[in-house]
Amino acid sequence: MPSVYDLVAWAYYATHARKAPDPARYVLGQSGWVAAGARVLDYGGGEGRWAAELAGRAAAVVVADIDEAALRRVPSHPRLASVLVDGHTLPFRSQVFDVVFINHVLHHVEDLPAVLPELRRVVRRRGRLVIIEFHPEASLTRVYRFLSHFRRHPCIFYAPRALATLVNGATFRVEAHGLDEFQYALVASREESDGGLADRTKTSDAT
Repeated sequence: MPSVYDLVAWAYYATHARKAPDPARYVLGQSGWVAAGARVLDYGGGEGRWAAELAGRAAAVVVADIDEAALRRVPSHPRLASVLVDGHTLPFRSQVFDVVFINHVLHHVEDLPAVLPELRRVVRRRGRLVIIEFHPEASLTRVYRFLSHFRRHPCIFYAPRALATLVNGATFRVEAHGLDEFQYALVASREESDGGLADRTKTSDAT
């Protein structure tokens, strides 16, 4: 099924005579999102397609996925490691990663409210969750949604504001940024202090 998704996306962008946004390059191009020497978790990173790019700047990138076969294809790189996870719990200490990168994964998660606390838990103070997702009402997303019904677990696509509400915690500030009419980035930055902060959500370039 992922190859079908890739083919549909390729056809969409080819029709519009442009390339699809590169998630890792987009994230690396944003000031302060991935600092030199950062420790990064690529959650649901599969075979490490984007992790290899992130490892060009980060001190260490850990690819975590439920697919053991995909993890065996993670490129050999001195700053890349892979970990098999069950999708719900993470075998890491709290506040160990500067960045948790989640590229087109959350729409596959059935019980997202149960998973998000684990993802927030492993983010260091002043670190961030960086999530790339599809706009639910975009034409290409509608094709993906239709194709997902042929799978055992259909995908759930969230609008930026709805996903921000789910991601938000008392110590995170959330912002949404539009990549294009089809994709957006949601960035949840952990505040320096762990207490006394109200939930705050801001959207920019996406709704």
